[in-house]
Amino acid sequence: MSSFITRAERSGSVFYRITGLIRGGQLKWKDRPLWYDVYAAHPPHHEPIWDAKMPKHGKPVRKILYPEDVERAKQFREKSGRKETVKLADEH
Repeated sequence: MSSFITRAERSGSVFYRITGLIRGGQLKWKDRPLWYDVYAAHPPHHEPIWDAKMPKHGKPVRKILYPEDVERAKQFREKSGRKETVKLADEH
């Protein structure tokens, strides 16, 4: 059975492959993708990889709750005086 991911996809990210094309002269600097300069100026904290580990089926997803979320909720409750769920359709 063949693999779903080609060798080219395993060898490096799209950014590094585009960089290689530019350095090798296969792609002109003026023809680079629009996102190239943004990615170069602000690279991700963790390089995207093709074999990222995904949670197994049925395993609970880790809760993401930051301290500032709790503080924001407390302040909203105190300032608004509302105890019920906020409906975005309200015109208040």
